[in-house]
Amino acid sequence: VGLVSNYSLIINSINKIAWQSLSSVTGSFGNFNVDSTEKRRNEVFNELYLATFWIYGFITICLLVLLNPFISVWLGDRYFVNLSTVFALVLITYVSGMNFPTYTFRVTSGLFDEIKYNYVLFAITNILLSIILGIKLGLAGVYFATIISRIACVEIKEAKIVCKKVLNISLLKFLMKYTLSFALVVVSYLFINNIIKLITLNGIVGFVLKAITCVFLVNGIFIIMFFRTKEFRALLNRANSIFIRR
Repeated sequence: VGLVSNYSLIINSINKIAWQSLSSVTGSFGNFNVDSTEKRRNEVFNELYLATFWIYGFITICLLVLLNPFISVWLGDRYFVNLSTVFALVLITYVSGMNFPTYTFRVTSGLFDEIKYNYVLFAITNILLSIILGIKLGLAGVYFATIISRIACVEIKEAKIVCKKVLNISLLKFLMKYTLSFALVVVSYLFINNIIKLITLNGIVGFVLKAITCVFLVNGIFIIMFFRTKEFRALLNRANSIFIRR
């Protein structure tokens, strides 16, 4: 647990910045969800989903690739934890971060009663699964229990509420989109990790080179995958408008 705290410090700090950055736009959704048309709500939700995926997909891949090299430079190789624990810690951040669009649309639409008992169920399930998987898998099992419990008890329910009462779309359609997004993160990580392994330099110089390579590759893959989509063009136009005003 002491070793994991070093990883948690880095991951939680980055996650806090990302969540606060996204949360800065939450206040604008209250009146929007009341006054807008169903079509427009779906468009804005898809834009928010893409922005959230880009941020948390980028964070997830970079953390998986660069955490151990950073720990090596910062503290030394003796402070490594096993890769399964690192994967679990980072996936908790991805799963909780990707819940932001549905969470935001549910909260700003005033839908609270529908999910209030799910958080209690999440807590109970998390404790039970943590014991079971902790015995079988060790420390990593405790963190994987959090991921499974969160998805099963909270995120699917939250997505169902938003799909049915706010967006009027099929839950299956959203889950398919969510699955494909996660698959893109996995494939991108496997590809980028193999490229990073070709960089044999160690120390600060090696880490900086790996970090620069990772940043360019992740964003390059995402641009290739999404630059033709309507959501990407809409986000790009918003960014250009903000830049021009400033």
